[in-house]
Amino acid sequence: MKTSENFLTNILNNKRLSRILALILLAISVFLQIISQKYLHGDWVFLTFLASEWFMLFAILIPVHLRMKGGLPAISLTKEKPFIFYGIGSGIGILIFVLFMLVAVISKVYAFNGLANPISWGMIILFAIAFIGQSAFEEVIFRGILMHFIAKRRSKLLGIIISSVVFSLVHMPGGNATVVTFINIVLISILFSL
Repeated sequence: MKTSENFLTNILNNKRLSRILALILLAISVFLQIISQKYLHGDWVFLTFLASEWFMLFAILIPVHLRMKGGLPAISLTKEKPFIFYGIGSGIGILIFVLFMLVAVISKVYAFNGLANPISWGMIILFAIAFIGQSAFEEVIFRGILMHFIAKRRSKLLGIIISSVVFSLVHMPGGNATVVTFINIVLISILFSL
């Protein structure tokens, strides 16, 4: 394990190799997105797109490590118990989703009529892994880089508000979006940024 850590550290400390690695990761991400649209069907389209965001995440973290003042710790990525914090955040997210679905079913806003297809536990695990990368990618972009950049130049409050608005614009549901929907997404994004 130590050898692979040293190898990665040597690459990350070499600016030229780091840039090449970031470009390779970016190319893999784009390639996966293209093949997911052209050649795959069903769940595999979405799963491959989500997996591509793992490559995009690392392609972005390399320049942050090299160029941003303070490196990865500047965007709150430290080695100190990362899995505990990510686990707590994931647990809170799952709890919120379960509570939301419970309220929707109890209030008859949503009706559960059984499963159309049998459950594929392998696919569920693959989606869970892919969503971890996708959510980490969004956190790095919106709360890491964008919020940090604005907070450094203006204020933390403005960084939270602007990154929350941009996050909300990206997550607007197509066609069914209303002003209330947008405000709700902005408010929950601000809450999670605190």
